[in-house]
Amino acid sequence: MTEPVNFRSIDAIRKAVTASGSHYFEPDTMRFFRSRLSSTVYGGRFFVTSEQDPSGYRAYSVREVHRLTDGTLSVRSAPGTEFMQFPTRHAAIARAREIARRDVGA
Repeated sequence: MTEPVNFRSIDAIRKAVTASGSHYFEPDTMRFFRSRLSSTVYGGRFFVTSEQDPSGYRAYSVREVHRLTDGTLSVRSAPGTEFMQFPTRHAAIARAREIARRDVGA
């Protein structure tokens, strides 16, 4: 079993995920999705992003850093959420907090 991830800052997440070989935080990837990152980490592994589609619509996603079976780190939509699911930042933050409390007791 792999040990769970636990980060205190979005910068620590960015560094660890990038060092693990993921392209998630690369400038070209962030530009492609017109991504923005929230600065708060919930439960040591959840955070909020916003993305903008080609029509100009911006929506929010709750993301999770998780460890793959080979030990590398990856970012995915948090359990029970979908990419660009939330119309407001406030709604995404509320869900991130809820998921963190339920999943990790934070």
